[in-house]
Amino acid sequence: MKIFYSIVCCFSVLSATAQVEHIGRYETEYDWNTEDFIPVPNAGKGVLIIRAERSLDGNDFTTRFTHLNNEFEETWSKSLEVSKSLFIKGYDFNGDQTYVLFQDRTESRILKIVRVDPYNDSITEFEPRRLTEMEVTNFDVIQNSAVIAGYISNRPAAFVYNMDNEKLVTLNNVYQNKSELLEVKINADSLTFNIAVAVQDEKKDRTVQ
Repeated sequence: MKIFYSIVCCFSVLSATAQVEHIGRYETEYDWNTEDFIPVPNAGKGVLIIRAERSLDGNDFTTRFTHLNNEFEETWSKSLEVSKSLFIKGYDFNGDQTYVLFQDRTESRILKIVRVDPYNDSITEFEPRRLTEMEVTNFDVIQNSAVIAGYISNRPAAFVYNMDNEKLVTLNNVYQNKSELLEVKINADSLTFNIAVAVQDEKKDRTVQ
């Protein structure tokens, strides 16, 4: 059975008539093997549609990336074959590029980052090494580095993966007992970021670091 999935962009509520002005509409047909259908706004330059489709045959699944302009017209499309053991864990838009994080379903240390650049017709894959088993809760991109944060053995942990030199750096001051990861915040300069962690002392008082 096939159904239609549509994305509608609308804004500008008219105060006099309380009507909503529809700017654009995009519809596409898909069936039940579509696992993910994610629209990622491209900061005023349209939207990138991420669509993951699984099948019963083979060891891979297809992830299709489709870019729509501000009128919701398709301007670019390309697909990538990804191992069936992976699933989409997070995504972020930075500059003119969208970054998608995949994580293995059974071995959480295995990650794949895909950089999608529809304006230069390119898809680039990265596979961070030396990562331990981790429950990923945050994925952000700053400059050309990915900030990956979450929990290892119930402790907050954070890594920075540089996609230029493919080096992985551990942020040691985040990994503490009796603590909770509160926020990963990219600062307004788009060059730095802060990680907020709540730490509980022996008196069960909590402080934010």
